[in-house]
Amino acid sequence: MADIKSYINKRDNKTYYYFNVYTGVNPKTGKPQKTTRRGFKTKTAAKQALKEIENKVSNGEYYISADQKKNKHKFSEVFEEWYNLRKLVVTGSTLNSYRVAYNHFQPIHNYYLREITVNDITNILSQFTHLSQTTMDSLWSFINQIFDYSLNSEYIQKNILKNMTKPKIQEIKEEFSNFYTEEELKALLLTLKDYDFPLYVMCRLMGFAGLRAGEVGSLMWNDIDFENHTIYINKTLGIDENGKSIIKPPKTEKSRRKLKIDDQTIIELEELKKLTGHQEMVFYSKRKDTTLIKSSAIGNRLRRFFKKFPELRPITPHGLRHTHASILFRKGVPPKIVQKRLGHTTVEMTLNVYIHVMPEDDDKFINGFINDIDI
Repeated sequence: MADIKSYINKRDNKTYYYFNVYTGVNPKTGKPQKTTRRGFKTKTAAKQALKEIENKVSNGEYYISADQKKNKHKFSEVFEEWYNLRKLVVTGSTLNSYRVAYNHFQPIHNYYLREITVNDITNILSQFTHLSQTTMDSLWSFINQIFDYSLNSEYIQKNILKNMTKPKIQEIKEEFSNFYTEEELKALLLTLKDYDFPLYVMCRLMGFAGLRAGEVGSLMWNDIDFENHTIYINKTLGIDENGKSIIKPPKTEKSRRKLKIDDQTIIELEELKKLTGHQEMVFYSKRKDTTLIKSSAIGNRLRRFFKKFPELRPITPHGLRHTHASILFRKGVPPKIVQKRLGHTTVEMTLNVYIHVMPEDDDKFINGFINDIDI
């Protein structure tokens, strides 16, 4: 037990008691910490207070001074409290994104809220400046929501982030290139067919029909009308709060659509059905496994493929959807038809998203326009 000592208070010239006691290792600094308590009018009162502190230290409940300890809410505890409330109003994929963001803030998980400083948050976010501005904005929004919730719950007196400027990432804007020419698409599919047949069929559906990765991964055999060469898109992939792949309704009603597909794609789908023997889903995470594939897994498989074939220009699954739109526009297909095929809500959305893949034959267009004017 720590020693209890007396001292004379100069203001009233009376004797008081104090002690200095070890309170454990501070998880924030990793260093042993002591605290001093003073102002006890009797030695007995000082002994009682000292005993209470030492009991808490032995039980792992105390490591900071009593004044700091008034608020006992740790970041991890507040997150779980907030997270359980958010479960009532958001989807599983959003909940999973909260878990991912929470993991980025691992260094402060065990900090008490009033311990956390602007410096702590800055140091954490500075480790992710290699990510996109969108990702940084998501992390910023997440941590602000936690602090706003803590403020509204009166766990803290102010949100320290309100005086902090949101981090900005200096992104180098490059010409959009996440789509293929017809020749590049053919080269990709020819190589893929022998390398990974199921992945080949996935990429064919994205490049030849404009499907999203989630739409491809959620396809069932009964969505395909082999006789009429038609695919019905009426669902997509999502993830639950635990990161497990699930099937869910499409994001908008316009995403529900019926697509005509080419003869060769129908042949490839028939071959895939014979090859896998699957009776329900067209694609699974593994050939002999009935676990739903994840949208992200399609991209991962494609990235591994490109590493083995560096002569092919890398592209993302969504880039294959861009490719489909690009080819349609270059062949003169009206935007309204492209919109319906892609499942966009409006033509304006299609044009805004795909303006960068539309042909820029300005000279040809202008000359043709002028030549048509009979003056």
